[in-house]
Amino acid sequence: PKAEKSVFAAATSRSTHAMSHVNALVPQSFLQQERVAESMVAAGNAVEAENIFDMLKPKTDLSDLISQSIEQISKELESVVDGQPDVSERRLGKQPKLLERKSGNRKLRRFLSPHEREQVTGRSEAAMYPGIRALVLFASNRLSAIAGELGLPLCTTITVHESFDRKPEDSDDLSSIDLALKSGDRTSRLGGQQPDNTLSFANMIGIVEAKAGNTESDELDALAQLYRYSRNLYYCQLNRRFVWGLTFCGTTARACLLSPDNMFKSGPMDVHTCKGREEFVGLPVRMSTCAVDCLGYDTSIWYDESHKVWVANVFDDSTGNVSRYTIDNIISSADGTFGRHRRMFGSI
Repeated sequence: PKAEKSVFAAATSRSTHAMSHVNALVPQSFLQQERVAESMVAAGNAVEAENIFDMLKPKTDLSDLISQSIEQISKELESVVDGQPDVSERRLGKQPKLLERKSGNRKLRRFLSPHEREQVTGRSEAAMYPGIRALVLFASNRLSAIAGELGLPLCTTITVHESFDRKPEDSDDLSSIDLALKSGDRTSRLGGQQPDNTLSFANMIGIVEAKAGNTESDELDALAQLYRYSRNLYYCQLNRRFVWGLTFCGTTARACLLSPDNMFKSGPMDVHTCKGREEFVGLPVRMSTCAVDCLGYDTSIWYDESHKVWVANVFDDSTGNVSRYTIDNIISSADGTFGRHRRMFGSI
């Protein structure tokens, strides 16, 4: 469609050729220093946008159903925080997955309970990872369970990779990310390639960065890391136009939208308060129900699984026609922190 037209020079792929070309031109240490400096600038200029969730729009108006889902999941979450078994536990009874679910709820209670606040967030970032993952998975799992009952269509489900503080296998630097947001639907090809269990930028929807403290400096560092690491998603996903992410500083979360040259952040969501938890639940719910392009994907570029190639539809303003091209040569990849969406590839 004309509204979805893609600039043909706006895509790239991870490739050994491109990597060796970059390494030959510029020392990686210099590139890394430059990226760190640029990311700090971007973090310092981050704009707080209270309406950031409005970007996550479904194809049709589902506002009432989405509100019902958020309200129901939030109520169930409060029961878990209060120490009561959630709906899924009561339904499962003595089924095999009960212990696994209870284990997840224990992590959730420990992370969200006010009297555990210092124990969880005061020691290290690593102590926060299981709780953050449990919180996202709780909302996502409950949404999957009630969506059918409500008649709410889902475009995907949001999950978190089980590996923490790891370097993705396709990273082009030595940086490790704290947590990775992924699609829980194995039939979905949001990033172009079939999701699998590997920790790779090619299969990520977004990145989560955590800090044990909640000072202004902590938030700046988390935002800068999020911005810097998200460049790899542009580098690995040819059809990525913008990226979503999360920061957790202490118990305060912010949703972030990272465009090629700017960063927008939501207001603070304190997950140790009922209001903050309900606001947070809205993020995985909306990410699961919005149109795919609202997650940051250009639907005119996709991965052809049968031929193992990337394909792009390009709109011609002069004729009104759409031409299809197979991407078979990378000319320039997303190496810069600013303007990182500017990628160029060729087709024969």
